[in-house]
Amino acid sequence: MNLRLSAGLGLLATIWAVAHVSGAHFNPAVTLAMLMDGRTSLSDAIGYWIGQFAGATVASLVVLAASSQDAVATTMTTFQDRDVAILLEVILTAIFVWTILAVTKTGGHTPQSRSP
Repeated sequence: MNLRLSAGLGLLATIWAVAHVSGAHFNPAVTLAMLMDGRTSLSDAIGYWIGQFAGATVASLVVLAASSQDAVATTMTTFQDRDVAILLEVILTAIFVWTILAVTKTGGHTPQSRSP
């Protein structure tokens, strides 16, 4: 199985398993969306952002210690065209954030039957 697909499925499983604990603040973009949606306060968002950036730094250092600088570089992107990489990152992040917002939504929405 493709490593990226495995990582995505692992993240999806993590969201489903522990989203109820923190609201699935796995990414600074998610925290920004939660702040804009009124699901978290500014002070909580700042705390999440500090933790997220610290966690990303520690994870990169662990990869660096376990392998090489090239391995850390490949965790960023493999695209040669930077514009394509940025566009793809924006689109996939938007889908990721939308998914988390939908999964973690509480109350106010019940699916309606479409049968006649």
